[in-house]
Order: sequence, then structure tokens, then C-alpha cells
Amino acid sequence: MNELEKVYSITLADGTILDDLKLNGNNYVSQKEIKEEAFQDNLYSVTISDGEKEEIHTNMELVQLMEYEGAYWLVGYWTLYLTALK
Repeated sequence: MNELEKVYSITLADGTILDDLKLNGNNYVSQKEIKEEAFQDNLYSVTISDGEKEEIHTNMELVQLMEYEGAYWLVGYWTLYLTALK
């Protein structure tokens, strides 16, 4: 399976699972709506999985959550940018 076909999931600290995510560069993209409230006080432990391996990150920060309607992104996609705090 190549990188474009992989499907990712992100599990937040409280067990909330964001699934069916695609990776585009460093951005996770979902066809489902994602609410910013889901991330409040919920990023101290984040698990990212591609179905084969898991990465556990601590003390992450939500940088941007937005919907793109341009030609590059499909209409209705939500983009999730996560970055680890240093």
C-alpha cells in the first residue's frame, strides 16, 4: 500500500477516535466534520495510527482546523494540523 492509500486514525487523550483520515503532506484530512471542541484539554496524549504502526505523542497543540473549498482540496474536507510542543 502506498502512502496515498493509507488510512489513519487519531486517538485523543479521552479516547475520542478520529478515523478514516488521509495524510496530505503533514495534514490529516477528514471527510467528516471535526469540531474544535474535541481537542480542548485533550491533546496531552495523542496516538496516531496507520493501521500498521502507532505513534504516541504528548503535549500536542492544535494549530489550525479549517475547511477548504479550493481546487486542491475536495469541498467539505476538514484539515487537522497537529504539531508537537517542544
